Amino acid sequence: KLDNSIFITGRLYRKSTNPLSSELMPEVGDVIRVQNLNIAQLNQLLNIELMPAVLQPDNLTRWPYDFPWNPLPLNSAKHFGYSIQW
Repeated sequence: KLDNSIFITGRLYRKSTNPLSSELMPEVGDVIRVQNLNIAQLNQLLNIELMPAVLQPDNLTRWPYDFPWNPLPLNSAKHFGYSIQW
């Protein structure tokens, strides 16, 4: 329960199925960490019905964690290094 109301803006994201890796693969501990966003399997794991989309907020100022959907800036040398590696 929130003590105060909060206004959140962001992007509504609906994950497409990846044929190579789409399983939830939950790691259950004090918190549940998942490897892939699979709403159907998350519904079963949590025994609740979730919306088939996720809000990716863009205006949280006091959020202590990185947003995994923000692209990481890579310079051309880094891309060149990856191309040599592969």
